[in-house]
Amino acid sequence: MDKTPGFATLDTEEAARAIADGGHVVVDVREPNELAASGKIPGAVNIPLGQLAVALDPADPQHEPRLTDGTPLLFYCAAGGRSAKAADLAVANGVSDVSHIAGGFGAWRRTGGASEPV
Repeated sequence: MDKTPGFATLDTEEAARAIADGGHVVVDVREPNELAASGKIPGAVNIPLGQLAVALDPADPQHEPRLTDGTPLLFYCAAGGRSAKAADLAVANGVSDVSHIAGGFGAWRRTGGASEPV
């Protein structure tokens, strides 16, 4: 695990353990068409990166309470770039237990991670 200021970067093994242990909200920040083409990690919620600021804002009607209730957040995208931005945004919005998957969904699938269709 690599600790970037404010959030952790997990390899796929670490992410699989965190997901198996439960207690994380797993957030896929890819666009819906990407999920439709390749599936998603089972149980993940899709909030595209462009909509994340709204979802993190308790004052916004489109706020997603699971993101700000103190539950640890685990972000991923296709390759890791957008999920790192998402993790940084969550930390900037006061979320304290945040991580993302290095290499994103691509690395997850290459290392045998489970997926489900959308």
